[in-house]
Amino acid sequence: MRFYEFKITEQASGVYIIGDSHAKALGGANNSAENGARLDAIARQADRVPNGSVVVMTGGHNDVAAGTSPQQIASRVSQIVRDIEAKGSTVYYIYFQQAHKILIKKI
Repeated sequence: MRFYEFKITEQASGVYIIGDSHAKALGGANNSAENGARLDAIARQADRVPNGSVVVMTGGHNDVAAGTSPQQIASRVSQIVRDIEAKGSTVYYIYFQQAHKILIKKI
């Protein structure tokens, strides 16, 4: 996803952005992301997303820094995604694996 595509996402009314500083940087009116958010905080953000929304999510980066295992992070991300999808929403998880590579996956 290129910068101008992020801007399109920012302008879409039914798109909600949750996560950490990576998500906060996307901007947008429906952005509840927080700098430094760990997955527990992101789960609380997810609770506030209306049913049937499109959700863009990042997360897990600060959990890595806190020493959480990769398996625990993957499990928690999966649970958050399942909880959002249970509300009839579509989730796009953005994994920033390197500064110059972005992987966007509809989960």
